[in-house]
Amino acid sequence: MSKQNYHIVTANNGRHAIARFEVYRPDLVILDILLPWFNGLEVLRHWKEKNILGDVPVLIISALGHREIVQEALENGATDFLIKPFDRHVLIERLQRMLGAVKA
Repeated sequence: MSKQNYHIVTANNGRHAIARFEVYRPDLVILDILLPWFNGLEVLRHWKEKNILGDVPVLIISALGHREIVQEALENGATDFLIKPFDRHVLIERLQRMLGAVKA
């Protein structure tokens, strides 16, 4: 993604994801379900409870594509869900579409 002229901020666990969101206020979030300390669903629930996500789109990327997990993610603020493995072109297309919706 950095080759596409995006500034990327990473977090290696759910606690860092929560903290970095509040510091950097990103235009878009890519979040995995399987994170240490707080998993991706817990991170989404936290943002929803605190009402801080606003209109920031969230793309969940996970190998856990069970219907219940996808539904829970979407109910808690995820904009889209991409199941691993995936083609990187599909990822870039979805991210560009999500960013375009934010700027429109």
